[in-house]
Amino acid sequence: MKRKSLLYITCILLPIQFIMCSCGNYSPASISNENDIQENPLENSNLSGSLQMVTSAEMVSIAGCTTQDGFYEAIKDQDGVRFYFTDYKNKVKTILCSNPSCTHDDSSCTGFLPNEVAEYAGIFPFQDKLIINYCAPHYGVPSTLCQINLDGTDRNILYTFSSTEIARDPVITDGDNLFFVLDDVNPETAEFISYLVEFDVAECKVSPIFQCTANDFLVGCSADKFAFKSIDSSGNYQLFFVDTNGKKTDSEISWMGYMPSYSTGSSLYIFDSENSALTTCKYDTLDYKTIKIQDTAQIVHDIANSMIDYVCDDKLFLVIYHEKNSEEVGIDVNTGQIYPVILHGVNAYGEKTRPMYIITEFGDSYYVETGTITADLSKRALIKKSDFWNGIENFDFINSLS
Repeated sequence: MKRKSLLYITCILLPIQFIMCSCGNYSPASISNENDIQENPLENSNLSGSLQMVTSAEMVSIAGCTTQDGFYEAIKDQDGVRFYFTDYKNKVKTILCSNPSCTHDDSSCTGFLPNEVAEYAGIFPFQDKLIINYCAPHYGVPSTLCQINLDGTDRNILYTFSSTEIARDPVITDGDNLFFVLDDVNPETAEFISYLVEFDVAECKVSPIFQCTANDFLVGCSADKFAFKSIDSSGNYQLFFVDTNGKKTDSEISWMGYMPSYSTGSSLYIFDSENSALTTCKYDTLDYKTIKIQDTAQIVHDIANSMIDYVCDDKLFLVIYHEKNSEEVGIDVNTGQIYPVILHGVNAYGEKTRPMYIITEFGDSYYVETGTITADLSKRALIKKSDFWNGIENFDFINSLS
């Protein structure tokens, strides 16, 4: 299975890293023993608050994180990575740079990282700041975490990992600290050791909690435990949990590798196309239920060629791939009722043949991508959820000011 680094989370969509606010060229920081992972695991770790997801555990086309005010994202193009904020209220997307005369194309811009610094990058909000994670392995730039103000000012490096360490999404927080999986790669054999770690933001210190295998993937959390899925030699999955002291607890939840699954961070959804069934498991209680999906006649011929695209408002968005196009339906996770998604996005040829891509939700609206997911043809918009489900193209388009 492909691993997702904290770098291009598109929510932390990638190796975790940050950049300095200086206008000079980047030079790799020297790695000292202070940046090495602490030898002894945490003992009797006390959370400062309930665990919460910060970035998505799922691979997404548009990586970013939403807040009550807007959406932060990292967009990769030919010359580097640019960081943007979409203001929901004013319906504008701007680059995270406070200099009105900036051209946003060199290292003096706080909203831009060139390729030689950031081949991969991501961004997410933490407390009253933003954290940027970036790396450029082909240029010798290791995974780095930086901190920046919400307006794009005062960018500072928090932590630089060693050249063999790669931080992976998703990121989880207890309000004061960050938790994620860190891979330590042997450059000669390409083998790696993985740890669930705690990153103490105040002390800039990394401490291991639990040693993972190469087949363990962090997918979510309850208030005080981390949820992992593990893949076995047959390609099937098993869910297990780890507390903050590193104690592992197995669960009864398992599923076949061909079944699409999706983790929202607090719940796991498993789609069984052969039996037209949907299983939901809540990480906090471990309660799970399986429901039959109603009236699958309209999609049953291609239902096996499907993937879960998004889950919100008690609806699971299922993309079904046909020979020449694809469609999307919403499935009520409580009743199994199917809701057709009438609206379609535009492909590279101007044809409405692909699903409308939902980036995130905001109040009674969805934030959507109505065009192709490319920098020059992308069209972002807010649309009321009622209009979306009724197939009404009442888009409130986002104006890009960058």
